[in-house]
Amino acid sequence: PPNNGNEFNGGAFFGGAMQGILSGIVVGFLQWLVLRRHIVGAGRWVLWTAIGLGIVHAFGDALPDPVAIPVVSIFGGVVLGATQWFALRSAFDKVWLWIITTGISWAIGMTIGLTLTEAMGLRDQPWTPQIGATEHGLVGLAVGLGYGIATGLLLARTAKR
Repeated sequence: PPNNGNEFNGGAFFGGAMQGILSGIVVGFLQWLVLRRHIVGAGRWVLWTAIGLGIVHAFGDALPDPVAIPVVSIFGGVVLGATQWFALRSAFDKVWLWIITTGISWAIGMTIGLTLTEAMGLRDQPWTPQIGATEHGLVGLAVGLGYGIATGLLLARTAKR
């Protein structure tokens, strides 16, 4: 459910961390299937993606929504890109590009996803598990597509060099 209070929710922090870690394992594994052919040492990718998404999700769930949404929109991709840096740092000369690309594409995806859920009227409806899942799914899809396209293009460009 939304965290509309004014306080940090410690229980939601740990629950969000677990949800983010599990999501990160799934997402990181699927990305690893592609990256392992292009990046030496990509085996750590799943671990660092799970840690990054665990951090982002923990704070996104624990902070009050009026704070969490802008914080996660602006910093979520930077945090994820920074944790993934640990898996990429030996494979790329300019790994900082990954962090910037992840941060920008994440913020754009969040904006598109939130705008889409707003346009569909989902954000105005009382929260139910179905509404929450639909909102989260749409925002996650927008973020994932933006992040995947942007980082895929960066990887392709870097691989050519």
